[in-house]
Amino acid sequence: MNEQAALFVQTSRKDEMDPSALPLEEDGAAIYANDEGLRIARTWRVQGSATLDGRKALREFAEYAKATPTVKVLLFAQPERIGWGFKNVLSIYELIEKFEKEIHFFQNGLKLQRISESEVQLGLELERILAHRKAEELRPGRGK
Repeated sequence: MNEQAALFVQTSRKDEMDPSALPLEEDGAAIYANDEGLRIARTWRVQGSATLDGRKALREFAEYAKATPTVKVLLFAQPERIGWGFKNVLSIYELIEKFEKEIHFFQNGLKLQRISESEVQLGLELERILAHRKAEELRPGRGK
């Protein structure tokens, strides 16, 4: 195991609120990390939507990444887990550009790093937009 990683797992959809959802997501991350030769140094767990606690956990995760040069890879299940807001996206890109971190999404294998081509970055944004749209459709009173 060469590189250290930090893991951020979150379950927020109604179908993910089962108590076993977070451990299942962590198991998927552990398999991915093993396959990639990564060691998970620390894990953040958020059960529920991106409420104040979820945003606080994401900020703590980013601060830890900035302050820990030995952690090179930041693991998320999927792009929507980095948050919806523009500020969150800028924070992630700052981690990539300024702190030379890699972002790996273990459910789809997408990796972002300083040398990522624009098509990869566009793919990330499209996934986030589609996930946000789906979440809006699933809200009570909003869907069809």
